[in-house]
Amino acid sequence: MLRQTVLAVSLSVALSAAHAQEAQSSTNQALVNESFESGTALPSDWTLTAWQPNISTATVEVVSAADGQQVLHLSSNKPNHVRVNKTIAVEPNQTYLFQAKVKARGANPDKLAAVIGVEGVYDVSETVRSDGNWQLRQVYIKSNDAKEIQLLLGLGHFGNENQGEAWFDAVSLEKVAEIPAGAKVLEMPRSQAKTENVTAALSPAAQGKAAPWLMLVGSTLVLSVIGMGLAMVLMRRNVISKDGSKDDVKGAA
Repeated sequence: MLRQTVLAVSLSVALSAAHAQEAQSSTNQALVNESFESGTALPSDWTLTAWQPNISTATVEVVSAADGQQVLHLSSNKPNHVRVNKTIAVEPNQTYLFQAKVKARGANPDKLAAVIGVEGVYDVSETVRSDGNWQLRQVYIKSNDAKEIQLLLGLGHFGNENQGEAWFDAVSLEKVAEIPAGAKVLEMPRSQAKTENVTAALSPAAQGKAAPWLMLVGSTLVLSVIGMGLAMVLMRRNVISKDGSKDDVKGAA
């Protein structure tokens, strides 16, 4: 009996461990795994976006890669905000790890150079300005109520237009269960919160709260107009009275 109990407990523990491992494997399944090895052109699911047209390029090059033989190369001969984007479906209220190996060269050291991030969120990863060793950059993305996100690999940023070159390789996105302490976190905007704010502003309750203030302002304006009208009438009477007095004096003379 004891032996059967021990075997049952051992089997239960083994099954629990297997389920946990399977769940962890499912969580860490890569949604994006890009090393730009499919050809010499920019992959069709990545698109080039630039603030200033015709001064930046995005190409795939054969160089000393971090993974495989090819990398993404961004170049700007003048200050610009250029990036390549990839749209990917995500689950609401989940956390995703977005990472890439990055290099850069020739950028203004006072501005952001090579970065990774997500469109719609101003913050980005820590920048890279060196072309020595490949540097890993990571950001954790909280999807909130978003159903898709647009990843970006960029050179320069909003208000930080930059020039030079940037290289990206070993790009990946995966769902994770936890965010490590001190990690860079990007939160997608909550569209529902924006809608609720607008709805609340237009609700009868909000309008009712605003009504006394509107009535006070309106009453003040009406009283001001009436006061100005009375003042003009009095001034006109004074003028007429003075003119009449002058005529009387002339007649008496």
